[in-house]
Amino acid sequence: MKGVVRLISALTTFVLAFIALGSAVSADGQGPITGSGPTVAYLCEDANYQGHCLGLTPGVILRLDEKYFNDSASSIKFVNAGDHQIYAVTVYEHLAYNGRSTTYYFDDPDLSDEYIGNDETSSVTILGPLKPESMHGVYLYDNYGMSGDWIKLNSSASTIPLNDKISSIRIVGPYDITIFEHADFTGRSLSFSGNAYQQGTQIRDLVPHGFNDITSSILITKRY
Repeated sequence: MKGVVRLISALTTFVLAFIALGSAVSADGQGPITGSGPTVAYLCEDANYQGHCLGLTPGVILRLDEKYFNDSASSIKFVNAGDHQIYAVTVYEHLAYNGRSTTYYFDDPDLSDEYIGNDETSSVTILGPLKPESMHGVYLYDNYGMSGDWIKLNSSASTIPLNDKISSIRIVGPYDITIFEHADFTGRSLSFSGNAYQQGTQIRDLVPHGFNDITSSILITKRY
């Protein structure tokens, strides 16, 4: 009987240790937090911040398998801590920061259309807090909802790398922009203005504007 009691006690200890190491959190900040320090973002196993979510604190996670979260991330949500608490989360395809990688500064409900891909993350670095000014710029995305491949610009470009692929835009900082249908700032155009809030001005879908997948150049003017 004593042997059985010892066995049950050992199993209970193991299960509790398993829960402590691999416990997930919810994207709304409820539940236990993995790691130390303030939670700045969550990696969630399902799109749209659903399923189990792993809390991320500033620092590094060399091996997500030790958190029971290897190849499980499908979305990322940042904690709204104000404009002076900005963090960059870089996710890597393999352990120890190897393989493909993608850096995030904003929420993304679906990683499947990113360079890293869905259910591919094995290690993570969390850098910050960053200076708010470092986030300023014009972010051009090839999918609606500010997702997919993206580029960041701080000055005008007569041609852009994602030519005829832009589907959404985020403007962070005091910028006025005009996008053009053709290179060298020619053809039809469309203008927007940004703000200095962390999430910026969001043009989530260029389809209603009649400008999806046709942008070839952009004029950027900074307001002083």
